[in-house]
Amino acid sequence: MELATIDTKNIPDLSTAEEEALPIGSEYWTPEDSGETKRGFILGIEMQQHDRIDEGTGEVTEVIELPCVVFAEQVDGGFRQFANGSKRLVARIEDGIKTGRIKAGETPVQIKYLGKQKNKTNQFKSDNWDVRPLHIATSA
Repeated sequence: MELATIDTKNIPDLSTAEEEALPIGSEYWTPEDSGETKRGFILGIEMQQHDRIDEGTGEVTEVIELPCVVFAEQVDGGFRQFANGSKRLVARIEDGIKTGRIKAGETPVQIKYLGKQKNKTNQFKSDNWDVRPLHIATSA
């Protein structure tokens, strides 16, 4: 990629500029314990590249591209951005968006990791999730 040049004659004063609430990029969230919960906003679903790691050696075996839920978690008065590519979580979020129960960037949600559940079609287990829209109490 070729580097861009800057028009130094027309640069605004960046010392007064406000930064966005969310950083570019996201951390990959891999919950370890049942009950882990995050609250915030679904930003959408996007294709991301992630390393597939051999659990025995810890080495990267390949880079895969998968659809991931991108989520902004509210933490300490700010936001952190996470992604997760669990097929069951992606499917639940897609359903919520299609049915209108979730509006990306607008509907606050709670995502709770429920642990591994045995698949009905094979001998493996997959992550299971509870996703619920949140309703903010308004004072009258």
